[in-house]
Amino acid sequence: MFNKVLIHILLITLPIPSLAQVSWGAKGGASVTTLGTSNIYQPRLAYHAGLYYAQHLEDQYGMQFELIYSLQGARVNNGANGRLNYHYITVPAVLKLYFKETIYAEVGPQIAYLLKATYKETGFEEDRTSSVKKFDFLGLIGFGKDTDMGGSMGIRLGVGATNPAGASVGNTFVPRNLFMQFYVALPINEFE
Repeated sequence: MFNKVLIHILLITLPIPSLAQVSWGAKGGASVTTLGTSNIYQPRLAYHAGLYYAQHLEDQYGMQFELIYSLQGARVNNGANGRLNYHYITVPAVLKLYFKETIYAEVGPQIAYLLKATYKETGFEEDRTSSVKKFDFLGLIGFGKDTDMGGSMGIRLGVGATNPAGASVGNTFVPRNLFMQFYVALPINEFE
């Protein structure tokens, strides 16, 4: 039931050329995330998972829209093994540019909505949701390959355009969400 409703919503809201190859499915993988390039924040291993909707419009290009849960944040270099955890629902929208039949580059924007933010260290946890901005906007660029099974796998970089913590801009370091995602997308349904 949910699958049919989702397909109908997508078909109504998105124009689909008659020759478009359309698929939707599950997508997820590992992420390396941090906040900016300062030595205050160190990269951490995280994950992301959700759903995608893709259209291969022509031989040279396609589009992909996603609804993804993404754990982001950073390790904090404070001697206490601190960790910032930012839990987001993200909506990436990428244009896929195909070099060959199955190899592509992708570029596009992403909007992220913060569900929860916490700071953790050994024996201590603090909720920081109220001190982190609810929305984050990022630019995405990546490369991938369509697989024989109809899905894809690839790597994607994301660079935040906003400062999630709202620190001052003057001479103070301003953190940005940064991530590198390694993903696999598996189709649930495909049609033309």
